[in-house]
Amino acid sequence: MFLPHARQVLARADEAARAVETFRRGESGVLRIAFVDSASYDVMPRLLRSSRERYPGIEYRLETMSSDEQQRALRERRIDMGVGRVRPRGREVVATSFLRERLMLAVPSGHELCAHESVTIEALGDSALIGFRRTVSPSLFADYVTLFARRGLTYDPIIEATEYVTVLGLVAAGQGMALVPASVRSFRPSGLSYLPVSDPDARASFYLVRREQESSPLVRHTTTLLIDLFAGADEAG
Repeated sequence: MFLPHARQVLARADEAARAVETFRRGESGVLRIAFVDSASYDVMPRLLRSSRERYPGIEYRLETMSSDEQQRALRERRIDMGVGRVRPRGREVVATSFLRERLMLAVPSGHELCAHESVTIEALGDSALIGFRRTVSPSLFADYVTLFARRGLTYDPIIEATEYVTVLGLVAAGQGMALVPASVRSFRPSGLSYLPVSDPDARASFYLVRREQESSPLVRHTTTLLIDLFAGADEAG
């Protein structure tokens, strides 16, 4: 009577040992990843598709956060890694750049600028711009302010939103124009066109951010996978 139960206990012990070993190798477990809104159009789908093919035992918990919020969440250990737009300042959090892409100008279809193949920042002048909310991602906003200031211009959007879907929807509705990274141009609502920004410094980087002393094999494997996925893709768009 006891023998069948003993066999079940031994089988479960073997399963537990295998589970611990796959976790130790970074092939299973829970990985908490935060990412900026613009990563949801290309970067995250590609990462998750490749990761699930290679490591089907990993469970992902995903959350959208601004670059600044990701750095706080890493320090507070609320996430394991992040995909952001801004290189961290200070200690504890480190970053690896894995993609640098061109900025695009989203304009209403039929706008006079659509007659051009590309546009410069200087040509925008005092155009009505729609941007990402400065209180949500102050570091990204500061980068745009610097980009405009180099040309003697002021970056001060008339409307600010927290998602690119909203920003681009407002552009399509004729409420203004928006500077966006090239990776979001897969979103093409009716009435919206994209123009490349030709200025050499009009670029947006993606960074993989993690804790400086992070030892998790899950984070290590995902870092390597993400860098390999986008190797040679710099200056995309």
